[in-house]
Amino acid sequence: MVRDYLAALRANKPKRGRKRTPDSIQKRIAMIDEQLATADPLSELRLVQEKRNLSDEMASMDTQVDL
Repeated sequence: MVRDYLAALRANKPKRGRKRTPDSIQKRIAMIDEQLATADPLSELRLVQEKRNLSDEMASMDTQVDL
């Protein structure tokens, strides 16, 4: 029980900087899609991972955590 509480606190720790909105995430994903067309293999890997992270972040915006 305590472990779950501490894990929830860590997972919902506020991030530094400006808060992202679903709209700003969608714009960044669109920009990544454009960059993927001409990316070298290493940049492609980085962009694909960033896109995946953004998609996960967008999905987690819908869930509410009751601490």
